[in-house]
Amino acid sequence: MQLDAILEVAIGLVMTWLIISMATSQIQEFFADLFGTRSAFLKRQIREMFGGDDSKVEEIYSHALIRPLGTTSFFGLKRKPAKIPGDLFAKAAVDIFLNITETNEKKPLVQAIKTLSPNVVPDAMEAVGKLEEYRKNVEDWFEATMSQASDLYRRNIALTAFLIGVVLAYFFNVDSIYITNKLWTQPTLRQAIVAQAGNLDPNDEAGLNNTIAKINDLSLPVGWNEESSPKDQQDWYIKYLGWFVTGLAAAQGSPFWFDILRRLVGLKSQPSPSSQPSQPSQPPAVG
Repeated sequence: MQLDAILEVAIGLVMTWLIISMATSQIQEFFADLFGTRSAFLKRQIREMFGGDDSKVEEIYSHALIRPLGTTSFFGLKRKPAKIPGDLFAKAAVDIFLNITETNEKKPLVQAIKTLSPNVVPDAMEAVGKLEEYRKNVEDWFEATMSQASDLYRRNIALTAFLIGVVLAYFFNVDSIYITNKLWTQPTLRQAIVAQAGNLDPNDEAGLNNTIAKINDLSLPVGWNEESSPKDQQDWYIKYLGWFVTGLAAAQGSPFWFDILRRLVGLKSQPSPSSQPSQPSQPPAVG
């Protein structure tokens, strides 16, 4: 029975964190689109790849393979691409390195290859093979750089998600400590919340209005009221800690919490050993 109560409290908490994470992601997406964060970050990384050579960066973005990848902002403004496939970047970069253009003054391929590798035998087939080798090397270079950049970007957005999560925690008074206490002491409340655990969809929009609606529908113990408001300085310290925990949870992202919720609901749906019907004992043999 105690294990069931702990599991139900955990489900209620994870549902709360999932909703806050969904709202945090929506707000992050809005600001990323508004300010072109991803596009600016990618351009900065490509600029570092070329040692700060802005002319090479502009040539990359002006290339026929890259230019169509540009995006449109929330206000209809044209922006640089937010993502560039490695193979397209490699083709564009090698074209620029070898000065291969689509004009009538196109430099012959063999001559272009010899510019970088003077010892290459001026044979067309060998030149084509060498060109593919260059492209593969550039693609590997780009992918390795983008892998490191992705780690940096994830750390940056995790910090942003934490700050947004704390603001949402304050706005809705999503105090993880208070929620845990309420769920633990009110079995009826936590059972009602657990019963709706399967209705959450991580793909739903979760702006402020939808967040309020979900919180109200689930009857989660959040929001400002006389009972949840701090009474003294110590209560405020606990409240700050509860908001901090909520912010940390929001930084994990909704996919993380949805996966945890799915696992917890799966555990909850499994019958406990004590509820398994006992096997009837075999009658003694006669004879």
